[in-house]
Amino acid sequence: MINATVLSAILTIIYITVITVAGELYPPLKEFLAKNFSHHWIGKSITAILVFVVFAGLLLVLKPKIKTAFLLNLLSAISIVSALILFSFFAWESFR
Repeated sequence: MINATVLSAILTIIYITVITVAGELYPPLKEFLAKNFSHHWIGKSITAILVFVVFAGLLLVLKPKIKTAFLLNLLSAISIVSALILFSFFAWESFR
């Protein structure tokens, strides 16, 4: 079970990073989220929960054979890289 949730967390972090940058670069995406969820942050949050739940359920059935320690290290790395991507993107947006 832990492998499914860790993999789902990894995919969700990647999703949030991609949709955040995409929403800033492509305003209609941000507008779509705001229109359908009252605010783009709420839209990202709800869709991120859906991504997590769907992938966790799917991966619980598939039972990936990957070592838990590797997945936890990957989760840490993806979290750090995603944070750096978002920080760099918004810093670049602020100063251009």
